[in-house]
Amino acid sequence: MRGRLALLASAVGNVVGAYAASVDVFVGTAELGHLTPAAACPFGFVQAGPDTSERPDKFVSDWRHCAGYQHADPYVWRFSQTHLFGTGCLALGDVAVMPCVEGFDVVSVPARKVKDSERGEPGFYAVALDEGDVRIGCEVVARPHAAVYRFTWPSNSVARLLVDMDWGLGCVDDDKCFAKNVRSATCKITDLPSKDVSGGHRIWTWNDYEVHFAMSLSVPVRVVRTRREADGVRGVIRELDFGRLADGVLEVRIGLSSHSSEAAKRNLQSETSGRDFAELRRISAAEWSELLGRVELGEETPSDVRANFMSALYRAMIQPNDLGDVGEKPVYSTFSLWDTFRAAHPLYTLLTPERVPDFVTSLLDQCDRQGYLPIWSLGCGENHCMIGHHAVPVIVDACLKGLVPLEQVERAYRAVRQSLTVNHKPVNDGTWGLVKEDWDVLDRYGYYPFDKLSGWYEGRHVIGESVSRTVECAYDDACAARLATALGRTKDAAYFSRRAQNWRNVYDASVGFVRGKDSQGKWREPFNPFDIGLGPWLKNDFCEGNAYQYTWHVLHDPVGLVELLGGRRRAGERLDELFSARSASVDEASGDLNCTGCIGQYAHGNEPSHHIAYLYAYTDRPHRAADVIRQICMTQYFPRPNGLCGNDDCGQMAAWYVFSVLGFYPVDPCGGDYVIGAPQVPHAVVKFGAGRTLTVVARNLSSENRYVKSVTLDGKRIEGLVMRHADIVRGGTLEFEMGLAQ
Repeated sequence: MRGRLALLASAVGNVVGAYAASVDVFVGTAELGHLTPAAACPFGFVQAGPDTSERPDKFVSDWRHCAGYQHADPYVWRFSQTHLFGTGCLALGDVAVMPCVEGFDVVSVPARKVKDSERGEPGFYAVALDEGDVRIGCEVVARPHAAVYRFTWPSNSVARLLVDMDWGLGCVDDDKCFAKNVRSATCKITDLPSKDVSGGHRIWTWNDYEVHFAMSLSVPVRVVRTRREADGVRGVIRELDFGRLADGVLEVRIGLSSHSSEAAKRNLQSETSGRDFAELRRISAAEWSELLGRVELGEETPSDVRANFMSALYRAMIQPNDLGDVGEKPVYSTFSLWDTFRAAHPLYTLLTPERVPDFVTSLLDQCDRQGYLPIWSLGCGENHCMIGHHAVPVIVDACLKGLVPLEQVERAYRAVRQSLTVNHKPVNDGTWGLVKEDWDVLDRYGYYPFDKLSGWYEGRHVIGESVSRTVECAYDDACAARLATALGRTKDAAYFSRRAQNWRNVYDASVGFVRGKDSQGKWREPFNPFDIGLGPWLKNDFCEGNAYQYTWHVLHDPVGLVELLGGRRRAGERLDELFSARSASVDEASGDLNCTGCIGQYAHGNEPSHHIAYLYAYTDRPHRAADVIRQICMTQYFPRPNGLCGNDDCGQMAAWYVFSVLGFYPVDPCGGDYVIGAPQVPHAVVKFGAGRTLTVVARNLSSENRYVKSVTLDGKRIEGLVMRHADIVRGGTLEFEMGLAQ
């Protein structure tokens, strides 16, 4: 078996293409990245891989294991088929399996991971496990709706497989996390010996959803032992016994569906039938190489930058996840919108525009079901996590860029208007489902007073995040106003444009920061701009940030913000102060780790800061952006397991890096403007299809020559520091002349 794993390692580079070979699937799998090396296809339902633990006596699913995995963990408890990539909450881990041997009870004891045996590539994962004195080789390749495992025991070993429908990623002992609750579960095997297993479960962790499966085995099951039977609260666990395998190999094929085990079987047959393991691996690798190859970096790109870039591009393309069955229309979920509206979704409009119409349709369909656009969509349901209504900029951006069919634009506008004007139905059932936005309050005061907030969470009144909600909702209103204007809805456009200025109502000129205000117009006292908001049920005014960061959260009106701060010079000084102030603190008592990756009070580990470096373009010192962008790229991204400074958040951290390396960023991510930053590679080609490419050239680029002196697109000089999406996607040559600071 050891020789076979060595052969596997040497074969990895031969299977994947040149682009996928540069991806390190282990980046961000340690510490704060909350990522997993699980095998996945682009935007697929399945992310198949290990759920690990540092403890041999108990599987502990905590905040560090939101993806079910930590790179340093020595133990593997299960292989499950669905995972979240880079979030801050626990969920999924569905349809778990685990290879077993005689005399080793994997229900209560984990297997030990063989040190240095892990291998991975886009679409594929492998590891060796020790169970007592028996070593088992484990390999898995992903298809969009299926996972195919190849388990290898020593020859003539008794092979067993645990199918665990009681499994799921959620906390049990820590009430600060989401407790796993299996509502119902089935695991059916009939007419032994059999090669077919089917079932499913309905589970609640972050929200309520269900997953069904169909399993096809290369060797028939001879004996089935029930280790746990469903009783309405816990799931069902079966142990399948295959007897002695002459060659030691068992292949397990698992299809998934959100509808039924019959649909899961059809998905499995469609995506795997007639193809062996090696061919499926090649197919998945080819799909990744085609997608990753849409951006080609020049040969002179440093190896660490190439690895960072391609690994980031890979992470950005794992979600949203298509839960629709094969042959049916795509149904996307896993929309971490508070994070991804900022850069990930604008990146999709550039690199995967063919998927954007279905993203929008999926958001609109969920709106039809629940009465308002998704806030955080998982399993095609709502978990009400985070603030604002950031499906709005995603949808409006797609409409304004012409990526939504005309017959859908009116439907999109109705959903946007309804979501931003009709109060949502409160959810006060003790789950995570609190409703934070209250349009009546916002319209009455022009801001969210910290003493007039609505919503409950586990019996606690929502009293926090008032400033963050005000400024983030103002951005959504600005986006709604743009679509209303485009459609000739002048009255609506005026209404939303007025609300888009609400951010001004929480700016206190006497201190120079946004700040909490009550319904009488009195500022919250005491005030400390360093204080970090730690939750909606605590007395604070910010969501995973503070006044230093949220004062700059005016994505739609940076010119107005600069004027309010005292003009271009004073705004430049304030940005310098932000990046040189003492670093943000972490409240250890609360366990909050959102303000990480700090450069002064800039916190790259969380999304509210991501656009701030580019705001130098609106000040008297635009060259400073090059210094800060380079510093972030060089100090917050490394091609190693602990190489990320914070949660990747479903590709947002990754998308920031992709844009920044290319030299521009969507500060205002709705409508198609990109602010010019400073490219980090001398040459790149972005492929848009239909023969259109954008060649990015940074002449004379070096660590010293990091400043942009001029920019031309097809020889025409770009005046100012903003480029239009429509100009970029037409293709051509985008040329940066780099030099020393003046």
